[in-house]
Amino acid sequence: MPAATINGRCIHWTDEHYQGFWARVERGDWEPHTYASLDRHLRPDVTVIDAGAHIGAIALYAATIAKRVICLEPDPVSLARLRRNIAANPALVERIDVIPRALRPAPGTVTLGSSAAGGDSMSSTVFPHPKMAWTVETITPADVAAEAGGGPLFVKIDIEGGEYELVPVGQPLWDRSEVTVLLSTHPQILHAAGRGSTLRHQTRRVFRALDGFRRTLLTESRPGAARWALDRIGEHWPLLTTSVPRDWLFVRRVRRRPLVGQGLGA
Repeated sequence: MPAATINGRCIHWTDEHYQGFWARVERGDWEPHTYASLDRHLRPDVTVIDAGAHIGAIALYAATIAKRVICLEPDPVSLARLRRNIAANPALVERIDVIPRALRPAPGTVTLGSSAAGGDSMSSTVFPHPKMAWTVETITPADVAAEAGGGPLFVKIDIEGGEYELVPVGQPLWDRSEVTVLLSTHPQILHAAGRGSTLRHQTRRVFRALDGFRRTLLTESRPGAARWALDRIGEHWPLLTTSVPRDWLFVRRVRRRPLVGQGLGA
């Protein structure tokens, strides 16, 4: 069975969404910042929520470190490949749960569309004229938070434009003493859908929902732009509202104060 060794961790696979994908991952040419973030922030007591799990490249790696991984993947083509790739790693199967739903603000159903035939990691609820579409069930942040249980969370969100509506209502996930959010933003999809004029407002809502988190811009081609975005978000909206997709890391660790009488010398 084919396998990819990623940062010393062996992942078996049966499916890829284009030829040579896993070889690219193994070389470190695909999302090296994501794997670096997992290495830095995951521990055996952390639960991972992978919204937009695709074929499992992140989820399987995370399962070698974390306590549990919850995969959310509504694209039926990607979903089938994800399940086969998980089955190819029997030592990890018990740590991974798959929920075939779209993470959305409200319960019910939503139309998921693809510019191709699905399975290409780009299926979205925002595409205006998809070539292929499915009606899929949704799951809310509150339901996912309940499924995850207590303890620290690592939440990866890569849902092709849906993040602008989701993150502002994700407080059941964000209101924890320890939570890390790896967020992919897709402003180009909003522009393609004719919603570019709302991008500044929607970006502001995303950052306001994660106010108080330490934030790091992981992907940026312009030297120094990451520092500008971090230090002066309010003064650099042009950086945030262009059509360039970016990955952000938001981290919060809340130190709980000791109860009276439990401090030193108690």
